[in-house]
Amino acid sequence: GCCFSDLLIVSRILASIVACGSLIELIIFILKGENVFIVSIRAIFCTLHLFSAFCAFFGIRTERSRMIIPVIVITALTLIKNTTVVTLTSLAIYSVNTPFAQYLKWLRHNNQWYHDFAATYESEEEYIKWYSIGATVSVGIILLICIRAIYVHFCAYRILQNRSSNRQILIDEMMKSSQISIISKA
Repeated sequence: GCCFSDLLIVSRILASIVACGSLIELIIFILKGENVFIVSIRAIFCTLHLFSAFCAFFGIRTERSRMIIPVIVITALTLIKNTTVVTLTSLAIYSVNTPFAQYLKWLRHNNQWYHDFAATYESEEEYIKWYSIGATVSVGIILLICIRAIYVHFCAYRILQNRSSNRQILIDEMMKSSQISIISKA
């Protein structure tokens, strides 16, 4: 009833939030003049998230449970990617010798935006620490959204699957009753 409908709405909303967040993130990184490799990875994920949102909207609208499978898979991939990012950024809070900290050092010397941002801090260590804290918190929020989204999308998939099987049972029953009525008339 109402609870099932709410879950389907939430599934579409979460897919939209992840897609919009990914698009905004990509635009920000392009404006910051981020490394081409990093921008390319974010562009790939942005495309996947937009496709995921499309599948969620039309899969639920047309009640095709199979269209929710790519949504679950893409969200799971995003969860893995963000878990890796959070691990790398959180380690950089405590040490300037981690891969992410080294990358931030490299960006400070090779990217004007990061150079100006680092200049607002007294030392390179402070710049790395606070940038890493910000990155950990922001990606951590997305991580929590992804965990919730996987559960909701899976529920949406099961709801649509049940509706599909119930519809098929109803069609089969109608076919049987129509055949019985034809036989009885004969």
